[in-house]
Amino acid sequence: IISNIIMMMMKAAVYSSFNGPIEVKSIPRPTLSANDDDSVIVKVLATGVCRSDWHGWKGHDDDIKKHGFPFIPGHELSGIIFETPSSLSSTLQIGTKV
Repeated sequence: IISNIIMMMMKAAVYSSFNGPIEVKSIPRPTLSANDDDSVIVKVLATGVCRSDWHGWKGHDDDIKKHGFPFIPGHELSGIIFETPSSLSSTLQIGTKV
């Protein structure tokens, strides 16, 4: 049971206010829904924080204002495909580096 709970969680850097602390927290990992026939879940192995992440944290980015808090920065990443819908399983294999 404990291993199932661990598999359902992930670590993420999160902030809950502009200019506020960025904390590493355990949060629920995303899952694919029945309607996600063109999405995949990527297990992030490395990510960077760039200037646009800094602007978001400072409150200069309207997208983050629309998204709301808490917010997980980072969009420049590499990892492996962790989960795919059956519609993509023949073209995108679990474990493929991305």
